[in-house]
Amino acid sequence: DPEMSRGLGDVYKEDYTLVRGRLTQKLDSTCYLQKDNAKNKVRISDRPWEHGKSEEIHSIFYPVKKNDDYTLVKVELITGKSHQIRAQLKHLGYPVVGDTKYGIPEVNRYFSDSYHVKHQLLHCGNIIFKETDGPLSYLGGKEYSAFLPEPFRTIEKDLFGNLDNNFSKIRILSLIHISEPTRHLRIS
Repeated sequence: DPEMSRGLGDVYKEDYTLVRGRLTQKLDSTCYLQKDNAKNKVRISDRPWEHGKSEEIHSIFYPVKKNDDYTLVKVELITGKSHQIRAQLKHLGYPVVGDTKYGIPEVNRYFSDSYHVKHQLLHCGNIIFKETDGPLSYLGGKEYSAFLPEPFRTIEKDLFGNLDNNFSKIRILSLIHISEPTRHLRIS
C-alpha cells in the first residue's frame, strides 16, 4: 500500500533532505496541493485553489544542520501526497538539492559536477511499524533504519563539517531515488 510507506496508517516514517537556504527553526506547514497529471507536477498554495481539486497537505520540517546556504532537514509527513516534500519545500523557499522538477538548476548543476548527484538528496529515515493486525502484523513494533549513503554523507561533511550534533549516528532506512516511487520500497 503506497500510503503506508508515506507515514500514514500503521507506519511512521521520517525523511531527511538537503535544501538550499538556511532554515533556523522548526517549520510546521499546512498548504494546499493541486496536481497537474499531464505534467506530472504539483502546485502549492497557502489557500485552497479556487478552480480544480486541491488537497490539504501538512508537514513539519526540523533543521538538523545548517550553514549560511544549505540546511539538512528532517521531514515529518503528517499527510502523504505525491511530490509533497519537494513541492512544499520549494513553495516555502527551500528547494531540495538535486531536484530537477522543483529545484534550482544552477544548484543542481553544482552538485552534479562536484559530487555526481543525479537525483534529489532525499533520504527515507526511521521507519517504524505500529502493532497491527493483517498481512503486516509480523512487522508490528519493529523499526528499520540505516546510515546516510554516499554521496549524501560526503556532502554533509563538506557542507557542515564534523559538528557535534550526532546526525551521522541517526539511524536512516535507505536512499530513495525519487525516480523510483516510494511504493517500490520493500522491507524484507
